[in-house]
Amino acid sequence: MRIALAASILLALGAARMLEPTPAELLAQDAKAFLDALDPAQRAAAAVAIDAPARTAWSFVPGDRPGIRLDALQPEQRERALAMARRALSDHGWKVVRGVFALEGMLGAGQPDRYNPLWYDVLVFGDPMVPPWGMRLEGHHLSLQVMSDGTQVTATPMFVGVAPFTVKGGELDGFSPLGRERDLAFLLWGMLSPEQRAKARLGPEAPADVLGVPGGEARLKDRAGLEAMHMTREQRDVLWSLVRAFAARLASPFEKAEVARWRAASVDAMVFAWMGGDDPAQRHYFRVVGDGFAVEFDCTSGVDHVHAVWHDLRRNFGDPFLEHAKEHAAGAAHAHP
Repeated sequence: MRIALAASILLALGAARMLEPTPAELLAQDAKAFLDALDPAQRAAAAVAIDAPARTAWSFVPGDRPGIRLDALQPEQRERALAMARRALSDHGWKVVRGVFALEGMLGAGQPDRYNPLWYDVLVFGDPMVPPWGMRLEGHHLSLQVMSDGTQVTATPMFVGVAPFTVKGGELDGFSPLGRERDLAFLLWGMLSPEQRAKARLGPEAPADVLGVPGGEARLKDRAGLEAMHMTREQRDVLWSLVRAFAARLASPFEKAEVARWRAASVDAMVFAWMGGDDPAQRHYFRVVGDGFAVEFDCTSGVDHVHAVWHDLRRNFGDPFLEHAKEHAAGAAHAHP
């Protein structure tokens, strides 16, 4: 009797869990709630087809772009737009986004026509209730692109820029959106021997920008630098923490999936490269290229102006999700990405 009762309870609990929406489903529900809150004209600006050219036309400079600006939305609509983006991110990731907004406000104090903390556009690709679909939150120094096939989620390319490096004043006073990445990179750099540094250093000066600007993703296949297999265990641990700092911006279920892919390919497959000075007060650049992904960090016009980007060289823009959907619609044999 007790065994039967226990079994029925376990079955009920299992059924209840099956009825709970998954993280990807919650993300889709948030997107639908945002679109449902818009009037027809707003929705026409905020949503495009899943295969629209805008899906891969990303940017991180100030200016007009496809989508609807946050400052063109009513407060409740804006809250729903940000809730959609927030769903994809961890607490740290959302703090990074808020940090970019805060820094934009600091720049806007001097040039309000060019820098505005609400001059960020939201764009939804496809129908969130009919995967694949996606969304992007983008403006100066931020491009957050999230694509879903209803189960899996991709979040690249992801671009974060800062100028200045640290927020001054307000709720986020003292926060550096890219501080974690820089600290870990210099920790690793300080652990390398002179011979390892010579192998990792690709040039005496930091480049003008990251290689992985829009359209430059192919350049990130360059694997010049210090291979992780030639690092000590302690050095590889810090390298692993460094790349995980980029994935740590994602909500836990999505972050775990990314890390699992990287772990399956092994840390030894990663290559660490450096350019520029040996001190945070000097312009510097680093990148890590792994099996199918790359992260970059570059001081552009100075150490107080930094660009960082993360690319998945196989899954950017959710391309495999669209390919899979087309194969499925055509009835062809296919494999899940």
